Amino acid sequence: MEESMEVASAEAIPVQEPIPEQNAADDKVVPASSAVPESSGASGMKRAAPRDDDPYGRKKICAPGNNMSDELEELMANIGDNSERNIVETLESLRGTLAENLETQEPLIINIFARCIKFKPEKLTIYSTLAGLVNVNSPNFGKELINRIIVELNSSLAEGKFDIALRIITFVADLSNTGIITLETVANFLNQLLEFVSTENLQTDFFVYTVLHTLPWIGRNFYLNAPEPLNSILDKVSNYVGKRKKHHLKSLQVWTGKLEQEQEDYIDSLWNQILQLRQDDWNEEHILRVGIAFKNVLNESQKHDLPEVIIPEYNENTNYPLPRIVFRLFTQEDCTDVEAPLPSANSIERFLVEEDLNWIISNNYLNWRVCGRELLAYYRGDSIPLEHCIVEVIFGQFFRLPESPYMELFYGALLIELCRKSANRFPAILAHATQTLYSRTEHMQLVCVERFASWFSYHLSNFQFRWSWGQWSDCVNLHDLSPKYVFVRETIEKCMRLSFYKKVCEILPEDFVALLPQEPVFKFVVDNVSHPAHEESKLFALKLRNKVSPEEIILAVKRNEDEVKDGECVFDPDLVAIFTGTLLKLANQTFSHTFAALNKYHNAFIEFVKYADIMQPVLLRTIHECWGNHIQFIILIIDKLLKMQVFDPHIIIAWVFSGDLKDEIGRSWVWEVLNIAVTRASKQYYLHKEAKDQLQRTYDKKVSKLESLKKSAPGGDDSLFEGEEMDIIDEEEDIDTSKTPDARLAALSDELNKAVIAHDKASDDLRNVVLDVCHKFALAITENLYASEEEGVPFDTPFYRFLIGRFREVLILHWREIFLYWKDVESELLNSSAIDDRIREIFVEFRALKY
Repeated sequence: MEESMEVASAEAIPVQEPIPEQNAADDKVVPASSAVPESSGASGMKRAAPRDDDPYGRKKICAPGNNMSDELEELMANIGDNSERNIVETLESLRGTLAENLETQEPLIINIFARCIKFKPEKLTIYSTLAGLVNVNSPNFGKELINRIIVELNSSLAEGKFDIALRIITFVADLSNTGIITLETVANFLNQLLEFVSTENLQTDFFVYTVLHTLPWIGRNFYLNAPEPLNSILDKVSNYVGKRKKHHLKSLQVWTGKLEQEQEDYIDSLWNQILQLRQDDWNEEHILRVGIAFKNVLNESQKHDLPEVIIPEYNENTNYPLPRIVFRLFTQEDCTDVEAPLPSANSIERFLVEEDLNWIISNNYLNWRVCGRELLAYYRGDSIPLEHCIVEVIFGQFFRLPESPYMELFYGALLIELCRKSANRFPAILAHATQTLYSRTEHMQLVCVERFASWFSYHLSNFQFRWSWGQWSDCVNLHDLSPKYVFVRETIEKCMRLSFYKKVCEILPEDFVALLPQEPVFKFVVDNVSHPAHEESKLFALKLRNKVSPEEIILAVKRNEDEVKDGECVFDPDLVAIFTGTLLKLANQTFSHTFAALNKYHNAFIEFVKYADIMQPVLLRTIHECWGNHIQFIILIIDKLLKMQVFDPHIIIAWVFSGDLKDEIGRSWVWEVLNIAVTRASKQYYLHKEAKDQLQRTYDKKVSKLESLKKSAPGGDDSLFEGEEMDIIDEEEDIDTSKTPDARLAALSDELNKAVIAHDKASDDLRNVVLDVCHKFALAITENLYASEEEGVPFDTPFYRFLIGRFREVLILHWREIFLYWKDVESELLNSSAIDDRIREIFVEFRALKY
C-alpha cells in the first residue's frame, strides 16, 4: 500500500506551480486597506482578507483614520504576529501605549478591541489579557469595554450573526481569567444562556454548544476555584444532550452506514471531548494562556458586573445555525510519517486545532492565496501533523451538508495553492486523502459524490489530468449505478468539460473504455438526404441565413387554418422540431452563437410554448436528439430557455421522470437539469420577494414621513408644507413632479400592488414546483418498491439506493425552498396513507434539520 500511495502522489500532483482556472482577478479580490464588511444571516461576519502582495500580511480591521488611530490599529491587529518577539514584553509595551492614549482615545481603543474580538478570535486570550492589564490602572476602561462588548453581543444575537456571538461569549468568559469579571459572574452568564434547555430547538442547540465552547478556556479556573457552579452547568448540559433527538444524522452524514470513524453530531462530539477534558482535571495543552505571566497583577484588578444580556425569543424565521456532523478523514495511523502525533478524536486539543483552522479560513475566505499562507503558518503547526489537519478541515467544510460555508471553487483554489506553497509535503497528503475518499465512495451520499467529482476534475485540470488511474480500475466491474462507478464516470465527463475529449481519452487506461461517454458532437438526423424532412430543413436554413424575423418563422410553422379545431395547437410540432434543430445546427460553433440564435428567435419560441403541453416536450426532445452527446450544451441550453421562460420547470421535472431518459437516468446531467429547474423557480421567487420588500419599505417610509410632516403643520394647514412634501416624495424617486404628493403616493401604491401580485404568483409557482418534485420522487420510489414486492425480490437494489440518493440530494440542495413550503409538503404528501413508511422516514430525517 505504501508503494502505491507513493506512485499516486507522484503522478497526481506534480511539484510544478499550478495556475487555478478562473483566477484572473485573484490579485484584485480584496484591497489591503479594506475595512471589515458587515454581513448578516446565520453565517455571521465575513472579514475581508488582505492582499497577498502585502509582505507582512497585515489585516486592517478598522476603517482608515488619523495617524494615531492607524498606529493603534496596527499595534492591536498585529500583536503576537512576530514570533521573534516575546509576547509578554509585547503586551507590556502595548499596555503602556494604550495607557498613554487612554484619556484622549478611549472610544477609539474600545472600538478596536471590539472589532479585534469579533474578527481575530485566534488571539482571543491575548486580547483578554491586554484588556485585563489596562483595567488594573484604569478600571473605568474595563467597565466601558464590557458595556460595549455586551452591546455587540446583543446586536449579534438580534441580527442572527451567531458566529460573532460565539466569539464574543467565549471572550467574555475568558475575562474571568484576566481579572475583569468574577467566576460567579461568568457562571450566572452561562446559566442565563442555558435557561431554555427544557425545550429543544436550533436556538437551544446553539446556546448549549456555545457554553461547551467556552469551557476549554475557563474550565480549569472553575475546577480550582468554583467547582460547584461548573458541575451545575455540566449537569444541565448533560440532561439536554441525553434527551436531544438526533433524527437529522442520516441526512447530514457524508457516509451512510457504519465506518471505522464515528460520524458524530457536533454537540455530541464536543460534549465527549469536554468529558475527556474533565477526566484530565481540565488540563489542556493548546490554548495560549499569556495571562499566567501577569497572574499576580491581574488578580488585584477591579472586577465589573455584566450589563443585561438580551436573549431574543425563539423565532422559526431566524436562520439559526443548522446541526452538522464532525468530519473525520485521518486516523493516528495515517500520520506515522510525521513527528507530531495527531490528537485523538475525543481530545479537546483536536477540537481546538480544528476551531483555529476554521477561524483562519473564515477570516481569509475571500483570498485563497492569503488563506493558504495563513494555514501553513499556523502558530501551533509544530505540535500537530499540520498538513493532515488542514486537509481534514478543508474537506470537512467542503462536504458539509446541506451546504458548504463558502463557494466550492474557493476550496479547489485553496487546495491548489497549498500544493504550490508546500510542494514537498502537501501533494502527497492530498493524494492520500483522495485515495481514502475514493475507498469510502461506495458509502458516500450521492450529493457528496457529485461534489467530490466536481472538485477532483477541477483539481486535475490544473495538473495535466495526471493521476494513477489504474488504481481505480476496480470501479469498471461495478454496477453502473454504484456510487464509486458514478464518481469515476462523472469525474471523467467533467474533465472533458475542462479539456478536450481526445486528450482525456489518451490519458485513461484501456479498461476505462466502458466509462467514456460518446464523443461530444452535434447530431442532426435530418441532414441525411433520405430523411423525409430534409427539404424542409433546407428551407428553414435558407430563411435563417437570410435573417428572417421571428414573425416569418411563426407563419412558416403554422398549420392550415381549416385543419385546426377550437382549442388545438395552431403550430405543426414536426415543423417546430425541424426549425429548432436547424437553428441549433447553424449555431453549433460555440455557446455564444447558440445563445445569440435563441435570443433572436425568443418571440417565436414564446409563441410556440403558449401550447406548452405539446410544444415544450417537442423542444426538449429536439435539443436532446441534437446535443445528446454533448452534455454541457444540453445543460446550458435548457438553463438558458428556463431563464428566457420558454421552458416551465414542471416540464423539466416531468421529462426527467418520463421514459424518454430511462437509458440515461444514471447519469448526473439528468439530475443536474432537474436541480437547475428548481433553482430557476426559486430565483424568480427571491427576485420578486426582494422587489416587493424594497417597494414596501420605500412606501412605508414615505407615508410615515408625510404623515409626520402634516401633523407638525400649525393649525393643520397642509399647504404650508407642500414644497417639503414634494421633496419627501421625490427623494430617490423618478416620478412625475406635476402630480400632487397624494397622487404620487397612490402611484407608488399601485407599483407596490403589482409587485405583491408578481410575488404571490412566483410564490405559488415555487410551491407547485416543490410539491411536484417531491411527489414525483415519492411516486417513483413507491413504484419501485411495489414492483419488487410483486416480483418477490429484495427492494434494496442499486437502482433503489440510487433513487433514494438522488431524492436526498434534491432535498439537501433545495432545503430552504422545501422548508418554505413544508406545511404544504406535510399536508399533501406526508399525511397521505398511501405514502410508504420508508419514504416518510426520509422526509422525517430531513425535517429534523430544523426540528
